[in-house]
Amino acid sequence: MKLIMLAIAMAACAAGPLQEYHQPKVRETITDVTGTVQKVANLGWGLVPDDRKGERYQPFGMPEEFLVDGLRVRFSGDVFELEPNIRRWGTPLRITKVERLEE
Repeated sequence: MKLIMLAIAMAACAAGPLQEYHQPKVRETITDVTGTVQKVANLGWGLVPDDRKGERYQPFGMPEEFLVDGLRVRFSGDVFELEPNIRRWGTPLRITKVERLEE
């Protein structure tokens, strides 16, 4: 019996305390938004939409051929809620579609 109790106690300690992990949730889905790709210093890449003043997106899943500073694009994707206590240059955006705009 003591051996069973010891095994249960060790398993509970190995698992650590129960934690609720924050899973970012989709805030909205955007479709066919036009904007500009922007290099953000050493932080990576951003998308600045034309029609959403003050909004900036931090894209995930952007194909490398679109990572060109100043490139005009049309994009779609899932916008995520900002995670609490984490500062970002832009709102996280999972890219589902992106295309170059004709100059």
